[in-house]
Amino acid sequence: MAIGLLGTANPNPNLLFNIYTVPNNVTASLNISVVNMGITDANVIIYISDNTTTTADRLLESNATIPANGGVLERQGVLCSSGERLYIQSSSSNTSFRVHGFED
Repeated sequence: MAIGLLGTANPNPNLLFNIYTVPNNVTASLNISVVNMGITDANVIIYISDNTTTTADRLLESNATIPANGGVLERQGVLCSSGERLYIQSSSSNTSFRVHGFED
């Protein structure tokens, strides 16, 4: 059981990235933070999926705009079931993602 940091990433632009997978036989409460360190706005997509499928019914955020120069997006208290996967994507290489929370 983990508590605290569960994943970080500074993903390549426009590539879907699995930042965290809930271990088998546990649930997780997640907080997701995204910071845009770039000089232009960035758009991010966040999915929570029970497998590798990232379809519209799995979206948590769809092309959310993160303002340039330190803009932040935060989602708190996202509950996930055993085996669910958190996928992220950004239009910019200047976004930093952090997932923290706890597994139970």
